[in-house]
Amino acid sequence: LLQQQAVPTPSQTPPVPAPPQKKQPDKKNPKKNEKNREAKKMNSNQQQRTKPTEHAAYCAPSTGHYLVCTFHNVPETILANTKQLHNLLLEGLAKDRFTILKSATHEFTPQGFTSMVLLAESHACIHTYPEHHSITFSLYSCRGERDGQGCLDYLTNALRAERRIIFDSTVHLNTAHEDSSQKDPSQNLTPASRNEQ
Repeated sequence: LLQQQAVPTPSQTPPVPAPPQKKQPDKKNPKKNEKNREAKKMNSNQQQRTKPTEHAAYCAPSTGHYLVCTFHNVPETILANTKQLHNLLLEGLAKDRFTILKSATHEFTPQGFTSMVLLAESHACIHTYPEHHSITFSLYSCRGERDGQGCLDYLTNALRAERRIIFDSTVHLNTAHEDSSQKDPSQNLTPASRNEQ
């Protein structure tokens, strides 16, 4: 079955509003018209200048820093407390003024733990090896040379390891300024390894 709908009569239809009328120039006062045009032009120029850009250009420093440390003979009580280990990593990064975006953890069976942190400056992580009483820590930072030392010092004090082995390297991200005859990409790393007790 089809239903019929009543069609409104012209007297029942709501009135359609008239479009706004454009302001007519004042024929008696041409100076006022000129001022209005100038004001509109200035307003338009100001809006163009203050229009926000979608993405501001960012240029990271041309060097980064890669830091890896293995902590040996870490006390078992520290290795077993995975929540504390995760918090120590977050605290160390915060004290060294890193911007923490996200973090994730994973506990392995039968043992072992990983904590990873995504930073605005790059990334950091720790991995535990309870069977070897060891923890590895790695950090890459795009803030420049020798960065991340504050976080490493914080972890060194907190983990109470008997020994640590450190590998740190300055990473040259822009080699355009260097001698073009240098072909070996390994030259972009400046490694330094320290065995400390």
